[in-house]
Amino acid sequence: TNVEMKDSGIEWIGKIPSHWEYGKVKFFMEYKKGYPFKSENMSDEGIPIIKVTSIKKLKINTPKTFFKGEFDDRITIVNEGDIIITTVGSKHEVSNSSVGQLGLVEKDQNGFLLNQNTVSIRTKFNSVVYNKFIFNYFQSKKFRNYLDIHSHGTVNQSSLNVDDILNFNLPYPPISEQQQIVEYLDEQTQLIDKTISIEEKRIELLKEYRQSLI
Repeated sequence: TNVEMKDSGIEWIGKIPSHWEYGKVKFFMEYKKGYPFKSENMSDEGIPIIKVTSIKKLKINTPKTFFKGEFDDRITIVNEGDIIITTVGSKHEVSNSSVGQLGLVEKDQNGFLLNQNTVSIRTKFNSVVYNKFIFNYFQSKKFRNYLDIHSHGTVNQSSLNVDDILNFNLPYPPISEQQQIVEYLDEQTQLIDKTISIEEKRIELLKEYRQSLI
């Protein structure tokens, strides 16, 4: 079916479906910065601490560092569904650096702590935007290019300003449509990931065959 379009009024967004809206991320979401844990508070047991190095390929890997000591009210505790973004990396380009990496807090990671150089973003109460919809949008080329433009730093290090992330203009449909989009993307990305896994195994078998042949 043909969908009626309208001009968003923002050059890089262009036209959007007439029933969609748009607004800055800060209108829908709130954030908390990670806490600068001291080395003496880090241990090999206790409460897991999510660090920059914990976030790779859109996943939050099981932390290897833990907090043990007196609790501080300034420490950020993450909740299931929180979006974690890294704000410091080794290279200027977001696509090739640890800066701007994304992770979504899973159920078994609820209550983990957040280290410095990371930010936890979650939707506000009664928000018109679905959290996982934003997580998917944050993976889009438009958002990644936006981060590239707004990243700061030198040849050896890059950083992102939280205000720049929050000022990103996000186009969005009604909640029910957001959920449908997320379900479709989940289904398709799972199929793609499965295909990638099969191909990776096939490549490894070919490498083994090549080695045995030689």
